[in-house]
Amino acid sequence: MTAARAGDRGRCLPAGSVGFDLAELAAFVATGWAAWRRRQVLIIFLVVLATLLCCDAWFDVVLDARTAGFELSLLSAVVIELPLAALAGWGARRLLQMNVAVVRRYEGEPGPSPSLWQARLIGGRPGSHLSELFSELDSGDTDSRETEGEAQDRPRDGPAA
Repeated sequence: MTAARAGDRGRCLPAGSVGFDLAELAAFVATGWAAWRRRQVLIIFLVVLATLLCCDAWFDVVLDARTAGFELSLLSAVVIELPLAALAGWGARRLLQMNVAVVRRYEGEPGPSPSLWQARLIGGRPGSHLSELFSELDSGDTDSRETEGEAQDRPRDGPAA
């Protein structure tokens, strides 16, 4: 690396570091909010948080290599950031497993839930094209379920026409 490039990196690093730390703080806040409100988006926030924590640990250790702060960066990565990332990843995995178990019970499927590697994607029909997963929510998938209007129009004591 040339001296000019090293100088450029030194000037740009604090701004990038502050921006990354703000993104990490936002991920913590969003994760806390989603956990407090018990929202499904918590799974996504946990994955984002785990990723940011791993990246932060890596950047801290790599950028502090051959400096006086290397030991502290390595210690904070090993003791704080990576365990928190593992906890966030474990939490996301556990929530996904719980979702699969609840959907299986709702659908009346017997037996224990399969591993996440074997669990089928929630949504869509077997054999359907992957693009249908993205358009299904917009269309409401009314071919297999009746709409609210149809349910209200149907007499309650008889079958649907």
